[in-house]
Formats: sequence, structure tokens, C-alpha cells
Amino acid sequence: MAIESKFYTIKEVAQLLHVSEMWVRRRMNTGEIPSFKLGRRRFFEKKQIDQWIKSQKNEPKTATR
Repeated sequence: MAIESKFYTIKEVAQLLHVSEMWVRRRMNTGEIPSFKLGRRRFFEKKQIDQWIKSQKNEPKTATR
């Protein structure tokens, strides 16, 4: 029986968002994406990432030229 994880890795977040791992790392380092470090590894709590994605959808976008 497999145990379902409550956390994502950098690679999984990148796949979920359809972006590169470098994009995730940059946002992680600036604190834009919630994450935590355990030893040398970085993890993302699924609940927090789901909430972060929803907050990004609701955020009004400004036009840039």
C-alpha cells in the first residue's frame, strides 16, 4: 500500500505549474512560493501550494507594454 505524500518537491511543483524548475527556485528564493527546508531538501506543502495557485488566479493583472 502506497503512502500519499502531503508535500511536493521542486520538480513536482514545476510539473504542476508547467514551468521550469529554475522558475520555481527563483520564486521559492524570493519567498513568493511558500516552501520549507528539511536538511538540504526543499518541500512545498500541498495545501499551501493549492492556496497559492488560487490566490494567483484571483489576483487582478495589470497590462504591461
